[in-house]
Amino acid sequence: MTQDRMQFDDWLNNEKYELELALGGCENMANFTYSKSSEPTDSAALKHIVYVIMRDIAVKSYRRAYNKQWAVL
Repeated sequence: MTQDRMQFDDWLNNEKYELELALGGCENMANFTYSKSSEPTDSAALKHIVYVIMRDIAVKSYRRAYNKQWAVL
């Protein structure tokens, strides 16, 4: 059996992409939301902004750590 580096890289990139989606808060069903819908208020808008910022930081930090780890190998 031979090793297929290209296929392995494809699988690895697929797993990386799926983790980025999970960290980014991608919902797995288009007709279902995980958070409760409520009337918009100033505090709800602020919470949403903070949520988006934290989500983006998590994805960016994951990407930086992943790329640094593989750059060493």
